[in-house]
Amino acid sequence: MSKYLLTLPKIPAGQDFARDSFWWIYRERFERPMRLNRTIRDASYKWFDIEERRAILLEKPFPPKPIFRKAPPKMPQPNTGKDGANGWTPRNS
Repeated sequence: MSKYLLTLPKIPAGQDFARDSFWWIYRERFERPMRLNRTIRDASYKWFDIEERRAILLEKPFPPKPIFRKAPPKMPQPNTGKDGANGWTPRNS
């Protein structure tokens, strides 16, 4: 088994990985390209090796524990004009 194939930790409901965490970057550089059958760039392998060496030098566990944050809100639906403007209620005539 390749050392680059890690299983992503479970994400609690309403949460996501923090953007500066190891797991968010790993998901963007490895997990998504593998899922979409795309090639993984050499820079991604170098990043993984650097993170692994850094953990060894600092005597920290590798891979690190995940850090979570509140999930970003979903994009609002565009205003079609049928519902009226925000804060405006149509009159019932």
